[in-house]
Amino acid sequence: AITLGERCSIISSDTTNNVTTCQEISIKGGGKTPFSRAGDGRATLQLLIREYLASIALPTIGIPSVQSLALVASEEGNEIIRDEWYSGDTRKVTSGVLVRAAPSMMRLGGIQLASMQVNNDRNDGGYN
Repeated sequence: AITLGERCSIISSDTTNNVTTCQEISIKGGGKTPFSRAGDGRATLQLLIREYLASIALPTIGIPSVQSLALVASEEGNEIIRDEWYSGDTRKVTSGVLVRAAPSMMRLGGIQLASMQVNNDRNDGGYN
């Protein structure tokens, strides 16, 4: 199966600041999305911390990045079950939610998905 992106991000809002730049607000790990497939749409706290730190580090070395606004860990007793290394060893891990902002949340996975759908339509004998 082809996997595109983490499938647990929700674009929730557009906002404009005083300089009139539009920012999309996204919630990662907030639950099921149309792209979650069989997944629960939640994210591990470890993954979210890594992304939060990268969003701080990348701009300092000149690489534009999504800006992380907030990171919240789930409450105790609300863990998720993951096999992080795909070894068959599942365990409970802490989940969380990351709120982030960027001028656009367009991702390569979305472009790849659209391209695959167009190619499938062509293979079916035309555009439906």
